[in-house]
Amino acid sequence: MIVSNPDQAQIYLNDDSLGTTPYYTDNIGYSSFSLRIQKNEYMTLDTLIEIQSDSLEYLSFRLTMLPRLSIKFYPEDADIMMNGISYDQRPFEQKSLLPGKYQVTIGRPGYLPYEKTITLEPGDNLSLDATLIREPLTSSLPAQVADSDTQISTMPAQPVLTRLRVESNPPDAHVWLDDKEISGQTTPLEIDNLAPGNHTVRIEKNGFRSFYRDMILSEQEENKLRADLVAGLGELEVFIQPWGSIFIDGELKKKDTNIKYATTLLTGEHLLKVEHPVYGEWKKLIMITEDKTTRVPVNFNDQVNLSVTAFDADGNPIWAEIVVDDKLTGELTPKEISVRIGERTIAAKKDGYILVNGERKLMVDSNLNKPIKFIFKKVL
Repeated sequence: MIVSNPDQAQIYLNDDSLGTTPYYTDNIGYSSFSLRIQKNEYMTLDTLIEIQSDSLEYLSFRLTMLPRLSIKFYPEDADIMMNGISYDQRPFEQKSLLPGKYQVTIGRPGYLPYEKTITLEPGDNLSLDATLIREPLTSSLPAQVADSDTQISTMPAQPVLTRLRVESNPPDAHVWLDDKEISGQTTPLEIDNLAPGNHTVRIEKNGFRSFYRDMILSEQEENKLRADLVAGLGELEVFIQPWGSIFIDGELKKKDTNIKYATTLLTGEHLLKVEHPVYGEWKKLIMITEDKTTRVPVNFNDQVNLSVTAFDADGNPIWAEIVVDDKLTGELTPKEISVRIGERTIAAKKDGYILVNGERKLMVDSNLNKPIKFIFKKVL
């Protein structure tokens, strides 16, 4: 079975058209073949596939958008050129550009030209704002001769400053102006005391693509930027043995499964939890990266070695019984014990002593290598 995100993409097997995704066949006729998947406004995917005979193969592909570029400019009747080619679109918008460098030029008689070189990568969705500035007026004043009694005083010109209001959808995004973060504030916000002219704005929010905008701030008009943030997406695959229920950010996604679970998530951190009625639960913060697949295996049959020690209040080592999830293990400290992965409670007990530093609740997995040390105090 061949599926794609988004679907309805055209499939070519060894250059022969098969139809569109999702596509299913029980007789593909090849053990290896070239596969091409195409869809308007997305990068073409070409790959070589090898499959085993008499096996059910599930092929899933995420397509990457071709670069998109939109440009708003004022005056609206200005001329726009990109890599020397003129365009009549106002505002300018292209959804299927090839990756690469582009030279953008916007001009109009009586205004200073706007020129910028940009580099577009697959998946980029770039927006630009350009407000052309009028050419400075030149004038010739008749020369005046001052007599010796005339005093000429000059006052330094006061700098002209402007402001910028930044909004985003959704709000509460962080803003950078000219690579400096506006600390302590999130959108919507206003930035005061800015010099008119060229500025670069970057807007970031967890789970969304970075937003960039080059602007020319005017001293005479209201400067306002609104960013419609685009969700960044990545893939998550979870494999559970022997089986379990999958929760993502507190929501049950799959109950009592032992087959691969795959889903698409917003980029950023997510809490993954797997529950088993006998072996308990395993949970971890995972990072989802845009256009990449994060694979998480969870095997409740795996065990991790933990080193457990016990000492009295004077720092002398003592023997103590090791307890895991309220059950005696039959082992005495110091000892390296094997513990099943998942959320576990580790404790120790000794007659005539009380445990000073308490039991330990741990998320046991293969990355846990810190020894556990218990401190006891003798009961008087």
